[in-house]
Amino acid sequence: MGFFEKLLNTIRPTNSLNLKLEVKEDISSLTVPKGNIKYSAQKIANLVSNSFNSREAAIQFVLEELDIAQNGNTRERMFVINSGVNHNLYNDSIANFNQKNNVQLEEVDDACKQLSDLLDILKGSKSFKIQFRLATVDQIMRKYNIGKYELMESHENTTAATKDA
Repeated sequence: MGFFEKLLNTIRPTNSLNLKLEVKEDISSLTVPKGNIKYSAQKIANLVSNSFNSREAAIQFVLEELDIAQNGNTRERMFVINSGVNHNLYNDSIANFNQKNNVQLEEVDDACKQLSDLLDILKGSKSFKIQFRLATVDQIMRKYNIGKYELMESHENTTAATKDA
């Protein structure tokens, strides 16, 4: 049984709006097959994305992940630099988040908790878990056209419009 089959057989959302994980069996031996990080991260990103009801919540999630990663190891700092997101947007984004939007705050918190919970059950070194977390954030950025993917989306639309003209 593959990683995701095991994962999906061992966890289930407690309800459709609040995706907190409930463990049904011991999953301490879950591993991601070597060379399968991108695919696995995409699946996890899809699970985590279920917490978002808006693009704004996904953006805030990414900003908070970048805010944390900017103080991490070299791989994390390079990811942040290459994210295509302006430093002013993610720097202190956790502290600056608009606390008035409690629904969005809950969405972002649920997504962060869900990603952390999923990473906690993976076997692997700290370095591997960091790589996997960054790959997951990258997939969320891609899905919601955030940072460098926003520029790519804009360029693809401009190129398509130019070809049509």
